[in-house]
Amino acid sequence: MKTKYFTLKLGIKNGITDGLLIALPPDSKSSIITTINKFAAAPVQISKESIKKFEPKYIFINSGNANACTGKKGYENAKYIQKLLCERLSCNQNEILLMSTGIIGKQLPMNKIISSITNVAFTKSTSLKNAATAIMTTDKYPKYQTKSYIINDKRITFTGICKGAGMIEPSMATMLAFIQTDICLNKNDVKKYNQYFSDSSFNSISVDGDMSTNDTVVFSSTNKIP
Repeated sequence: MKTKYFTLKLGIKNGITDGLLIALPPDSKSSIITTINKFAAAPVQISKESIKKFEPKYIFINSGNANACTGKKGYENAKYIQKLLCERLSCNQNEILLMSTGIIGKQLPMNKIISSITNVAFTKSTSLKNAATAIMTTDKYPKYQTKSYIINDKRITFTGICKGAGMIEPSMATMLAFIQTDICLNKNDVKKYNQYFSDSSFNSISVDGDMSTNDTVVFSSTNKIP
């Protein structure tokens, strides 16, 4: 089973895809690195809590609204989305990571989001390009890549999507990034490599000196290539 991508129209943006569900293969191991901003957004707080309890099976992202600086209500809204998704996907609530990106200080349009999640089938996986497009905010183009290498006669593949155009600052340059490899890695190695390449890339970038409330990178091993 490969990683699958399902796009949604959540109603945050008018008439275009603004949501993405990433379904990770069984036995995947994941690591997250998030912003160190003291005002980290609700989905960042929840994802950090969830990954301590369970291995993620799904990652849900909305664009157009960061759900940051939204107080108790914003946190409760994010938890409700997580709960609604776990009921639709028949998994534990903590097996779903949440990410948001977009406008800060505005509550999510919950009625629209609930309607979209309730009615979507989650049966038709989309392309990597469409997945990357769904999480764009001020980006001028979707950012996605697949790269394969032959190591010891085995083909190893890395796949990733990313968004981010403004508020770029070290300590998790403002962006959301989701990277998978099919090489078999244990939990400690996934965490170690995530930190290594984040330190030499995302944590080395500065454009305008602003640190986001929502930065997150998720690195997952699907454990298909021993």
